[in-house]
Amino acid sequence: MNDPHDRPTAAVDPSPELPAQQALQSLHAGVHQTLTAAGFDPQIPDAPGLRLRLDERGVLIEWRPTDTLGPAIQVRDGHEVRRGLPDLHGIRHDLTVALSQILQDAGFQITPTDHALLLVTGTRPRHAG
Repeated sequence: MNDPHDRPTAAVDPSPELPAQQALQSLHAGVHQTLTAAGFDPQIPDAPGLRLRLDERGVLIEWRPTDTLGPAIQVRDGHEVRRGLPDLHGIRHDLTVALSQILQDAGFQITPTDHALLLVTGTRPRHAG
């Protein structure tokens, strides 16, 4: 007789990475939807602007300024005078604060990171009110 506890091994995915990858993809989709609804337009990874990228710990939110924020070039007496990039620290800070608030209000767990604006690591359980 067949043991009712026997399960076919072919139906079981032995890879523990599959559920984690699915969870990351779901987290990425949720972050993208939340930021889009808030008026931000997360771009593909190589485009300037706000970008989302999967990381083994969660979803990284990065920002690359567009070329319009690049060095200012002026021509004086036939010579180019280049001034460096404007100080983007204030813009980065304000963007980080705004994104943090939007994502926290939506129930996401976030943490600052040195290499990106934020790292979204998961969602917080919502309390019944």
